[in-house]
Amino acid sequence: MLKKTWSLDPRHDGRQTPEFGGPHAFNTLGSAGGQTVVGALNTVTHGGDFDRPPIADSVLAIHLVADGGKHYWIEPEMTPTLTDDSSLTQALSDLGVPMGAADFEIVRDSKLFNAVLVSAGRFGVIYSVILEARPQYQLYEQRRLFEWQDIKDQIKNHNSDLYDEPGPLLAVLSGLTGNNHFLQIVVCLTQHAFFSKNLAGVTKRWTFPISGPNPPGRWERVGRKLNFDPLI
Repeated sequence: MLKKTWSLDPRHDGRQTPEFGGPHAFNTLGSAGGQTVVGALNTVTHGGDFDRPPIADSVLAIHLVADGGKHYWIEPEMTPTLTDDSSLTQALSDLGVPMGAADFEIVRDSKLFNAVLVSAGRFGVIYSVILEARPQYQLYEQRRLFEWQDIKDQIKNHNSDLYDEPGPLLAVLSGLTGNNHFLQIVVCLTQHAFFSKNLAGVTKRWTFPISGPNPPGRWERVGRKLNFDPLI
């Protein structure tokens, strides 16, 4: 279906096929749990990654089912095109998508693509999408308490430690490179120090390569049952 297939990267495990070459991950995500992929991108959800665009910018094509049941394959205008028409129709036909002129249409229109992409579901049901991905990685998160009055002026300075802090030594030894790419500041409205100070929780994240073929948490995130503490 795609004109370009992914080459296998031997550094990462996965399905071990040239078409997949994974495992892969999103370039960014929202900051809340329980989000669905389409729900996040269709509402332009963004998290605290300040050096990259929201997840919607990773979408390359949309398979939309509109009111009445007609299927649309929508891509932005690009040269060369992302997909091949005959291969695309054959692949979707094999999945059971009706291929009559009244049932299916391929549209390459950047304005329509952008409108459907951030439509909050108003155009119809997004059946599937093609996403630009990156090799799976790990995140190192650090959360510390500060006085809000001491850090608030740093927010407008993108060269401050809020945006430009090297990773902790432990993470650096595990392969982390570069400065933090995520920032979240939560301010406590209840004052202390004779009503003159507010505590602020500052969370930062760094990216570093996955450790080994099966890093902690991978299978739990895809549904593997955990062994819970019987006291819980």
